[in-house]
Amino acid sequence: NRGANALLGPEHYPLDELHCRILTLGYLLLLDRMDQEDPEYGTRAARVLAGCRERGILTATDVVSEDSDRFPAVVTPALPHIDYLVINEIEAARTTGTEIRSEPELDRDALQRAATILLERGVKEAVVVHTPEAAFGLPASGEGIWRQAHRLPDGFIRGSAGAGDAFAPQAQKHCRHEGNSGGSPPLSLRKIGGLLRQERAPANRRTRKQAKKRTNTAQGASLTSWAR
Repeated sequence: NRGANALLGPEHYPLDELHCRILTLGYLLLLDRMDQEDPEYGTRAARVLAGCRERGILTATDVVSEDSDRFPAVVTPALPHIDYLVINEIEAARTTGTEIRSEPELDRDALQRAATILLERGVKEAVVVHTPEAAFGLPASGEGIWRQAHRLPDGFIRGSAGAGDAFAPQAQKHCRHEGNSGGSPPLSLRKIGGLLRQERAPANRRTRKQAKKRTNTAQGASLTSWAR
């Protein structure tokens, strides 16, 4: 039961009445009506994001991890209308068709290629991909940067629920508040890297089949310790 997620639609976004600097739309693949096809923009979510950008509102988007082939049809049409995309390596792999992880190893070169592809497909300002081991940020202009996860004592991380949810808004916060006046805010990669925390030895990696319920345990502590 998706609850309100199944009912949200474009009519719930009074674009001409919005006075925000940035609008975050999440999660693609979880919003039944917003994920539906749109004849002009590809999806209804893409239409809303495009409307925001036309009015000078920055856009940020997250995606839900699921074991399906819906990513190209639902996520790709939105990319040209997204300023900041913050996702995990599973979502980046499914959207771009790139094999990023061969359990349990993370292919960092492949992850960087996936981030580049996402920019090439339209993301305007920056792509941030977070994993249990590290985060990678790639701005549209400039070089990408890796930041390793910090190690934490055993038992510090109590669970993975909400891990990506805690990481994404803080990454977006640094993206949009570190700019110069008069221009689009650049990606504050070093601060975003500080969001990562990791417990010792991620031994219990979940299978790809469990991806739809998976969030990154490494970021589970970021809600209380992101500002470092």
